[in-house]
Amino acid sequence: MRGIDRRTVAAVITLVLILGASGCIDDPTTLSEDGIPLTEEEAEFLGLEAWRASVAARLESDVEEPAAAPSGGPALAVIQRSRQASVTLPCEFGGSVETTLEASLTYDDVADTGDIDVALVQTHQDCSVDRNGTRYTINAWPRLEAAVEAARLAGGAKTLSASLVGGVRVTRGEATGICTIDLSIEGAEHPDGSGAYAVSGRVCGAAIDASTTTPATT
Repeated sequence: MRGIDRRTVAAVITLVLILGASGCIDDPTTLSEDGIPLTEEEAEFLGLEAWRASVAARLESDVEEPAAAPSGGPALAVIQRSRQASVTLPCEFGGSVETTLEASLTYDDVADTGDIDVALVQTHQDCSVDRNGTRYTINAWPRLEAAVEAARLAGGAKTLSASLVGGVRVTRGEATGICTIDLSIEGAEHPDGSGAYAVSGRVCGAAIDASTTTPATT
């Protein structure tokens, strides 16, 4: 990681931003990727926001839910299905996150269990989020990609293992910079849409080891 001091920050902001390039400023506990200084807490917040957005898109798309058996028809044994969807969800303070999803399901219609694989691509478009009164605007650079492997348990609960990688451009006030994301996620989700996750990896150059939850949607 190359060091940059405060005198060079303004010059760096004017340069073409290169995905993955990063730098340090005077405070070693503060991160800077191409001009925007971020604390480790801010980096963690941005990473968790990106993961929660991917969960929301999966829930909205229903690509992980097996189709109901025909009314009056016999229960089938093992069913294999593939699904695709595209979802655009608004961000809290403006902008949106567009997500395309592809899912494959192997489902036991009798036991109500199965395995699910989901690949998704997130594209942030002026997505504005807030942390403690500070506003961040996120744009794709070039995108975020997630891969989810889940086991569906009887009743609809899931256990999952996932990854989230890619980059985003973050704007805070007058400063703009590139933030790379490389996360691993382990978690469990309930039929009502709520979930709990352990998230680890790196965001904006910071090591992340955190937990997060998503609220019920039903």
